[in-house]
Amino acid sequence: MSRAIYVFITILMATMPCSVQKVHAQSAGASSYVQFDKSRRNVIIFVHGVTGDARDTWTNTATGAYWPDLIRLDSQFSSANVWVFSFYSPKTGVAQNVEEVARKLADELNAQGVIQEHEKIYFLTHSMGGLIVRDMLTQLQIPATKVPMIYFYGTPSAGADLAGLAAAVSANPQFNNLKPFARESDVAAYSRRWLSTAENPNTRYPQRIWSFCAYEVEGMVAGRVIVPQHSASFLCTTNPRASLANHSTMVRPASRSAESYTYFVHAFKFAQSEAGRLLAATGGLRLHTASDPGINAELLELRTAPIPASYFNVRCGESRDGVLFIPLAARTNEKVIGAQVSVSMATNLVLNLLQTQVANEGARVGFAVTGAEGRGVGCQDGSASVFLKYVVEPKQ
Repeated sequence: MSRAIYVFITILMATMPCSVQKVHAQSAGASSYVQFDKSRRNVIIFVHGVTGDARDTWTNTATGAYWPDLIRLDSQFSSANVWVFSFYSPKTGVAQNVEEVARKLADELNAQGVIQEHEKIYFLTHSMGGLIVRDMLTQLQIPATKVPMIYFYGTPSAGADLAGLAAAVSANPQFNNLKPFARESDVAAYSRRWLSTAENPNTRYPQRIWSFCAYEVEGMVAGRVIVPQHSASFLCTTNPRASLANHSTMVRPASRSAESYTYFVHAFKFAQSEAGRLLAATGGLRLHTASDPGINAELLELRTAPIPASYFNVRCGESRDGVLFIPLAARTNEKVIGAQVSVSMATNLVLNLLQTQVANEGARVGFAVTGAEGRGVGCQDGSASVFLKYVVEPKQ
């Protein structure tokens, strides 16, 4: 290896967030809550990347602002606890690889009761941390309904060119894990495992977990970005965001008005919105590609179509079933991308609904309804108020 390349790699490593000693000191049992209140049913989990740690990765060097603390004190996240993961990732020493760190994350989440204590888990990841989270989920097979959203800041889902250079002089296997996408590369294997969950009805992660992404715009080493846009955008379900920062500073917001912070706020709110929850529940998410930028959350519109109550009015002991066609009000320049039946009130009956097919013109909904058992004066007729809620987006 030429001296020029060696110097180049040395500069690359010197620009990473922390020293070997500090990472090692913080990663020994350092994963912990920054905010915990048993009444909060959500949790936001921070996962740093290669050569990062639980403190420096998320701390702005100018203001001292620590991202987990910014969220902890923000009323917009009053429903969420905050937990920060830490693992050992030296610049040149031996460490665990991505799969091993993913198992460590799973073990610590279970040991500290983070998964069990919360109804919903939101991940905020930096760089390799996104690969760790995906791999942890595929290992644990956590139901998609429990993980509404992951935000990937500069995650090399298709690898990073500079990682191959760093791997040449470092004993840390995590650099090898980040080599660019190829048939036998580690990032290709991680992607295949993530995509394969689409076949499991309990997971279906690509279609049911919102994957928001941001990519760096500023170069960090010799004017080059660490993770190129195409890699940071791979496997996202929404239109990726450009971060006017480099690979390290993109996750060090100076305040709550910083670009990267507002990106996460918007994503968190959208994942909790009725439209966001409907699309995730029905498996209506799709991946960002060269021909499809993904779902643009700002342009979605949630609408409601009532279903005539007469279909569900039944006498005691009466049973009825069938398939209903519900017209939808989608204009010619719009596309229906998800729909779900909602029951606001049902009395004295058993109602089973099965949404069978959705198109721009309308939805076909199968139903079976049975009135309460009994006869005579004490038995009352059954009724229900049923709606079809659907999401439309502008056609590309």
